[in-house]
Amino acid sequence: MLAPLDLGCFGNIATCFTDLMLVLKIFLLLTIISFVRNHIGTGSLSWVVIGLFAWFILFDYWVFFGGIFLLYTLLAFGVGQLIIDYMFVSQGFGAQPQPGEPESPMGHGMDVLQRMEAAKRMQGALRPKPPMMGR
Repeated sequence: MLAPLDLGCFGNIATCFTDLMLVLKIFLLLTIISFVRNHIGTGSLSWVVIGLFAWFILFDYWVFFGGIFLLYTLLAFGVGQLIIDYMFVSQGFGAQPQPGEPESPMGHGMDVLQRMEAAKRMQGALRPKPPMMGR
């Protein structure tokens, strides 16, 4: 005789998914509120539109909009992470100049240092000399 199927582990996984769906719905509700309040304002019309959008998106067509919002969120975070990695993390590993080609001043900041030193020299030349004390 076969033992009855134990679904205790599956029940815990299913509960986890329902919790994640609730969190996703909360984030989508906050997105709807932010979008409507930025475009319409904070009046009573905006609350009516928020209510209609929330009911339509979160309850009636959640199967369709939930997947789209999840995909949009994952793509937005993924593409954003790629841009951050490319622009900031791998900044020092750019293309090296070819032999005989002048190096870019943006690579080391010497042009900024030279301009700062020139500005300090100009300030010293234009600044009046302090009076001598004790004479």
